[in-house]
Amino acid sequence: MNLLQVESLTKSFGKSKGIFNIDMSITKGKVLALMGSNGAGKSTLIKSLLARLKYDSGNITWFNNQSFDKNRESILQKIGYVSDEPILFETETISSMVNWVSKFYINWDIDYQKWLMDKFQLDPSDKIATLSRGMKRKLSLLLALSYRPQFLVLDEASSGLDPETRDDLMEILVDFVSEQNNGVLYVTHYLEEVEKIATDLLILNHGKISEQINLSTLDQFRNLNKQELNQNNIDPKSIKYFDEKTDSYLVQNNPSLQMSNDLFIQLGESTDLRDLYNCVRIS
Repeated sequence: MNLLQVESLTKSFGKSKGIFNIDMSITKGKVLALMGSNGAGKSTLIKSLLARLKYDSGNITWFNNQSFDKNRESILQKIGYVSDEPILFETETISSMVNWVSKFYINWDIDYQKWLMDKFQLDPSDKIATLSRGMKRKLSLLLALSYRPQFLVLDEASSGLDPETRDDLMEILVDFVSEQNNGVLYVTHYLEEVEKIATDLLILNHGKISEQINLSTLDQFRNLNKQELNQNNIDPKSIKYFDEKTDSYLVQNNPSLQMSNDLFIQLGESTDLRDLYNCVRIS
């Protein structure tokens, strides 16, 4: 089942600003990581997906052909969203904020809400204005998860979190996807997070898709050595370049592996987008 289907999506703000002819889909049990430098079009894409911005052309459908035009309330009940700048009522307590938001969702799970409150070490009596950026992020995650959505849109959701809470978030997302069979669109600048939870990676560059990679395919080839080439059906003649420092290979397109482009096979320990572009590139 397609949880999200996007076809030829375009929103232009001028000659080269916006998003152009975006095609993507996310099915049950999948996590699509979205990466791109500032101004690449990530925010425009997310706002378009959530009907917060009117796009010029293309088509967006949710949960097997539902659209915001006809099924807005039904869709909103099924999507959890955490933005890079959470909107919270600063004068309220955590408890009053949670109680207010819960009234809008028919599937609000109080037991899960309490579990998340404990997991994130949130004190219900604390005023939101007194919370750190990281604690506000935790509260936003609690609000997005407590009504048991089928799909999460997380825009830099781990930003501001301490390492322990970031690990907790990764565990929660793994359960959300694998055990509950849901889907996630995960915007991040951290490749280590992509490697932990994502099934697919999409990179935007100047509003267009520059890379769309199935990470399970890449994982087959991480840190290949010469003896493994034949075992993985890679013809040595297809190797354009071998980097002895990283044990990495630039391999020509390989139809048997569904590789339509030349691919530099090795992710390494990169933690930001610049390193990713250096390690995964189309020739």
